[in-house]
Amino acid sequence: MSFWKKLEAVDARVIYLILWIAIGIPLLTPLYLPLSISPDTVAYHKAIEALPAGAIVAFGMDVSPAGYGGELGPQARATAYHLFTKPVKIVFLSFWETGAPLIQDVWKNKFVADAMKDKKYGEDYVNLHWIPGTETGMSSFAEDVWKTVPADYKGTKLADLPMMAKIKSVNDFAMLICIETGTPGGPEYLRQWQARNRNLKMLVGSLGVSVPANIAYVASGQYMSILRGGRGATEYQYILKIVTPTDVQGADAMTMSHVVVLIFLAIGNIGYLAIKAQKGEKK
Repeated sequence: MSFWKKLEAVDARVIYLILWIAIGIPLLTPLYLPLSISPDTVAYHKAIEALPAGAIVAFGMDVSPAGYGGELGPQARATAYHLFTKPVKIVFLSFWETGAPLIQDVWKNKFVADAMKDKKYGEDYVNLHWIPGTETGMSSFAEDVWKTVPADYKGTKLADLPMMAKIKSVNDFAMLICIETGTPGGPEYLRQWQARNRNLKMLVGSLGVSVPANIAYVASGQYMSILRGGRGATEYQYILKIVTPTDVQGADAMTMSHVVVLIFLAIGNIGYLAIKAQKGEKK
């Protein structure tokens, strides 16, 4: 039996073992492998950098706990940190009941908490918590913020929050950043918010599996840019220089898994051609 035939007969469990080892090593200790930054992540960063002083930003935490834990949490924390380093006003909100409690979890992040030290609640940022009604709630909020959400997450009336005096409808927002698990999310914001405010800039943080559905809106210009899953989050953290060893380990594991798969694909194709050539010689 030729070498390639023997290789073809290798137990599939051996392949899984090699993949497990390749992923396991960086999860035990970061390798700090080179990480290229995608144009989408660069554009996402530039869009926030370009915000003028005093701009009002809506930050939609439209996430589930499952999506938040692996991919969207790092995106949300990096985005919040970036915004808190800028002289802008931030309105945190969620049209997902499960996403609202995670707003405060974002604030607990070390980098975010440090950036918040010079910010004052009610003047620089507010938390409007959960807004019920899904897309209907989005529509109502876009038309009349005060009527839809009379108080913040603590029960403080909007009239007692100085920052909210200038925020009455979606037309008062310069940018919307949506960290989304699914519906309602970016497409619903487009219908209910951007349709009413054509100047509203939109950025989206998406799960990796949802990127194909969302990328069309980037191509059309309706989204300024998008963060692509966990990889996009790590790229963004690298740009902001807030990457941690844990973040590096995740990126390294992903890179190693891709390298192993590519090697297997190359070997498989070479083996196929070699066996085919051997059959041709026998004929």
